[in-house]
Amino acid sequence: HYIPYTQTNAFSLLVYDYLEENKGLQTYIENFPNTESLRAQLALKSTQPLQRSILVEALRNQYAGIEMGEAVARNLDALQSTSTFTICTAHQPLIFTGHVYFIYKIVQTILLAKHAKSLFPKKHFVPVFYIGSEDHDIDEIGHLVYNGKTYSWQPNQKGACGRMSTSTLVRIATEIIASLDMQKEDEKWMIELLQESYNGTNTLAEATRIFVHALWKEEG
Repeated sequence: HYIPYTQTNAFSLLVYDYLEENKGLQTYIENFPNTESLRAQLALKSTQPLQRSILVEALRNQYAGIEMGEAVARNLDALQSTSTFTICTAHQPLIFTGHVYFIYKIVQTILLAKHAKSLFPKKHFVPVFYIGSEDHDIDEIGHLVYNGKTYSWQPNQKGACGRMSTSTLVRIATEIIASLDMQKEDEKWMIELLQESYNGTNTLAEATRIFVHALWKEEG
């Protein structure tokens, strides 16, 4: 079953106008989200000179020390080709992924890349999640609701959130881990992932990269 966005009461009028392609928005956007707009965007991006080798090198450096996985490795190789395009989303590095909207954005990006491939099978599409690690709004990213309890992170650090140490997140991670069962395979996997990501020495950006990559590496 599909529910129209307008019936969810979960979004602003601006979002509804965008999805319904209200012509009053055309001054502010490049394209509405439809197949013809995607086709036009591919044509536009195909004319832009890109330093793909520099991009791939930078991404490989970011993955240093992380088991990349076959799907991610293939997509990185594919970025060298002019027939490859990226479908991107971004979010601040919320602690432990934070609100479920963080998850939805990434899943939607992966699904959109697959949909684009079905529309343009001769092209290749790579889903990309960009960590907004320069964000400074700790009040926005520092909360987690888990098992009915709200956890608040107060790192007493200044500057970009992505550069902050996870040392003060270990206590929260330990409490979450205590609620999981090592005898269950999925929960054992999550315990090990939490321990690896929020180990007290990683920055928040590094922890987020490890965590998100582990969740979706098989999707590339």
